[in-house]
Amino acid sequence: MTLYLTQDEVKSILDMKSTLQAVESAFREMGNENIEMPARVYLHFDKGVLIAMPAYMPGLNAAGTKLVTVHPGNKQAYGLPAVIARIVLNSPENGVPLAIMDGTYVTALRTGAAGATGIKYLSKEDSKEVGLCGLGVQGRSQLMGLMEVRPGVEKIKVYDVIPEAKDSFVNEMKEKYPNIEFVTVGSAKEAAEGSDIVITCTTSPEAFIDGAWL
Repeated sequence: MTLYLTQDEVKSILDMKSTLQAVESAFREMGNENIEMPARVYLHFDKGVLIAMPAYMPGLNAAGTKLVTVHPGNKQAYGLPAVIARIVLNSPENGVPLAIMDGTYVTALRTGAAGATGIKYLSKEDSKEVGLCGLGVQGRSQLMGLMEVRPGVEKIKVYDVIPEAKDSFVNEMKEKYPNIEFVTVGSAKEAAEGSDIVITCTTSPEAFIDGAWL
């Protein structure tokens, strides 16, 4: 019997702490060559891309495929997320689909957890100041992951090319993290300069952080 999970149901059982544990474990298994994960398959459209991402972890006896679309203009054109995903989990033993679930929230948390894993091992443990560029869904997820691995952060400078996104983000995050000083800045340079950690989460095809700012 196949289990169907909506986004609300996924949200009710998945949090950043458990996602971090799963992602770090998967990275370790990948490094030890214990995962079969073929290259992604891409279909390119005029306004976006569809990506198929299969993987098999023998240690967990788990296999599945994520189908994800990335359409950067979705929010402005249709009021939809830029990233939309579904995940199919299959039994390695007989191929039966065990679950079909929303993958959009899983993608958001997994990507945030991947960034946080890098922060955990590559940044100073006493990091206090952070620059965050890109304040959409992924900006929120990256912040969630950051606070799991660097709870001592005191100040976060936030920047987005959409001016109103900054105030909306700060108002929302101040309620969630009242001990953090959130400061809106007018450029990526201002966000990066003086920061112990710089996080970028945008769909920009061009690099916009200059190493000289760090």
